[in-house]
Amino acid sequence: MSASALQLYYRYVLRPRFPPLPPPDLRFMGEDDQQFIEIANQYATLLSERGLRSDHSILDIGCGYGKLAFGLMSQLDFRGQYEGFDLLRRHVDWCNDAITTRASNFHFTHLDIANARYNPEGSLDPSQLRFPYDDDSFDFCALFSVFTHMYDSDIRRYVDEIKRVVKSTGVCVATLFLFNETRMAMVTSEACALPMKYQLSEVCRYFNKDSILHAISYEENYMRHLWTRAGFVVTDLTWGSWAGDQPASHDAQTYSYQDVMTVQA
Repeated sequence: MSASALQLYYRYVLRPRFPPLPPPDLRFMGEDDQQFIEIANQYATLLSERGLRSDHSILDIGCGYGKLAFGLMSQLDFRGQYEGFDLLRRHVDWCNDAITTRASNFHFTHLDIANARYNPEGSLDPSQLRFPYDDDSFDFCALFSVFTHMYDSDIRRYVDEIKRVVKSTGVCVATLFLFNETRMAMVTSEACALPMKYQLSEVCRYFNKDSILHAISYEENYMRHLWTRAGFVVTDLTWGSWAGDQPASHDAQTYSYQDVMTVQA
């Protein structure tokens, strides 16, 4: 075992409050242990840089197999209230078994939301979904690579629900794929990590002609409009490296592959 791997093992695996790392068959992004930990920490640091405190309440939309939860425990020693939901039952069940049993302030919920890529037989229509949380419940909301797999009518509903469940001072941070007139040549070229060659509408492009929701992108001003119509103010947009027009970063203090949009209620 290398020195760096040994350090990670002692820091994360042997500490009793920390959950085990998710098994490889749950990691649909295919990352190894070190990559999982680095991305988890990047997520938490990104939120901390935008004002998340260890005593805040946070909603993690599309919580998957617990990356953000792990990062919050690692980077912030998070003691606030965490709620996460996802449409993949196995992932939610694992998170509750591995994480909630060690940290009762972390809770995960399965919602059987229909999604053509990840849950085609789902019973809940995302364009009509009501989040199972009370109004004004959360200081923060996070969506890491969620809108990258959703149609705009469904995103519109999610934005409205986020506005309902966050507090009047709430902040939401979302990573996504964006294009604009300046970026168009780059995001459709082979230099792009996910060339958005196919057009669904004037404000929507996608990567895989056989699977629209594999990776989907939206026009910058349109996405700004979805937030502002719901009553949010877009406070920051940080371009990611996915399009090829920004330098890739492997700095654990920043997450820069996807574009990052921050909004304030």
